Amino acid sequence: MLRKVNLAIKEISAAHPFVWAEKNSPGQLTAVAGTNIYALATDVGHVLAVKHQYQGGDWLKPENRGTFEQQKADRSQSSDRATPRLFTTAGMLQAAVTDTPAVRLEFWPVPDANFASQILYYYYTFIPSDLTGETDIPLIPGDFHWLIVEKVETLYRRGPIRVGGDGLPSQIDLFAIAEKKVKEGMGRLISRDSAVVGSDFSWQEQEPSF
Repeated sequence: MLRKVNLAIKEISAAHPFVWAEKNSPGQLTAVAGTNIYALATDVGHVLAVKHQYQGGDWLKPENRGTFEQQKADRSQSSDRATPRLFTTAGMLQAAVTDTPAVRLEFWPVPDANFASQILYYYYTFIPSDLTGETDIPLIPGDFHWLIVEKVETLYRRGPIRVGGDGLPSQIDLFAIAEKKVKEGMGRLISRDSAVVGSDFSWQEQEPSF
């Protein structure tokens, strides 16, 4: 059961870049001349922003892969290297099946010799650690701990479970009830979180992806 509780917490936390899941301090990458792809910390959930402090500093603009590829088809040319201005996700790094996967970022322009050894700071939400003891407290706000219970119900049942009576009209679908509560709860949790940061977000359940 604890395994399903931890799975439920991770699924809820991964659904949105929640304020309560923001890392207290940014991660750091050291730029290497000619290297454009870097692996992040293994607890990264959502990347929120990237900046550097070189020559007064600047924020890097996030781009999706399609737009990013339009910058330069061949990124191996040393003459194109400069201070990075853009970033995009570059898949996951897992050297061995026993290693924890890590999100990767790609930067453009590719860092040049002048930018080498500069620090790139990335702000992110992190993946919560597993609960291991009875007194462990989930990171999810306390007034939404019921949502974890309902999410566990959907993971535990994994399909329509009907109880009560022999006839279908008199039966109650426990899975459908839990699933509906999860969707409503996620909408409320994200709505409250968005109000805190002053943004307008909506949520629709979908298969997790990177």
